[in-house]
Amino acid sequence: MRIIAIVAGAVVLGACANIASSSLPATTNAPSKVSRTTPKDGIYVSQFDGSSVYGYAGTNQRNAPPICGEASGDFTADVATDPHGDLVVPSQQGETVYVYRGPRMCGETAATLNDPYGLPVDVASANALSGKIAVANIEDDGPISNPPPGSITICTIAQGCTVNLTSPHMNRVAGIALDKRGGCWASATDAAGAATLTYFAHCAGKGRAATGFQNSGYGGLEFDKKGNLLSLD
Repeated sequence: MRIIAIVAGAVVLGACANIASSSLPATTNAPSKVSRTTPKDGIYVSQFDGSSVYGYAGTNQRNAPPICGEASGDFTADVATDPHGDLVVPSQQGETVYVYRGPRMCGETAATLNDPYGLPVDVASANALSGKIAVANIEDDGPISNPPPGSITICTIAQGCTVNLTSPHMNRVAGIALDKRGGCWASATDAAGAATLTYFAHCAGKGRAATGFQNSGYGGLEFDKKGNLLSLD
């Protein structure tokens, strides 16, 4: 596996990208229609600390408006799709994870999960409807003036959010990615503010620090189709 650091605000990955962006249309309400366009042809965009997720056509050279949207809770950050086109959206409001059914873009709500451990900012799943959903909590629940270190929550629609992973290498956790073997990778900063990449085999255990991480701070994580880990800095 190669680690590729990217200094940017957004990254396009695979057939359907999950992009966090501050450049959105002037409208404040996401379109509510369900598009016939599949995720192969589209891109989801969320605004940091916003309240909506926008679906755009994959071919959009003229900056056309969104073709559809999902109105999630406030304070969203990153979003993700699984290989089946199901959309997963973390919201810090109510510490909630929303799952929207694919493969059509902006499908119906399949589940609403509560993360009892912390403030969710990123998600990853290989099968959101029947498998694990890994959630990055930038900080765990505690005093606002001195919040505890962040963590990773493991959820399923069937059982809810029942597993929490912590590590001394993770103080503020911003990015989460799943590899093909079911391992969790977390982008974070430690207590000293240094960027760290922590690996949890099978999304379990105490985790261990990865070497060769080039980030200067935490950021989003994604695996491409060839197994390369892409990291935003």
